[in-house]
Amino acid sequence: MQKGYELTHANKFYFDRSLPLRKCLAERALQGELEAVDMLEKPEKTREQVNRWVKERTRAKITEFLEEGSLAGSKVALVNAAYFKVGGVKNSTFFIYFIRFSQ
Repeated sequence: MQKGYELTHANKFYFDRSLPLRKCLAERALQGELEAVDMLEKPEKTREQVNRWVKERTRAKITEFLEEGSLAGSKVALVNAAYFKVGGVKNSTFFIYFIRFSQ
């Protein structure tokens, strides 16, 4: 039986490798929703990585989630994107949240 709608959501917590984080939290509690990156040293590379992930999770409907320079000076980024489509409706709705924490 079809639902008549499609809902895909993605949540990820990106953090700089310099931050101490308990291994059990990273491996068990967040199961893939947490990723260590070189945000402080390579903010643009991290931004591109986040944009690829969001593009994949939203089926290429959101291609440029973070603007150039948006992660400069950040240690943590909490990313949330949702793709919602109702059967028979031409347009899709997206709910996008991005929170960054600076030094």
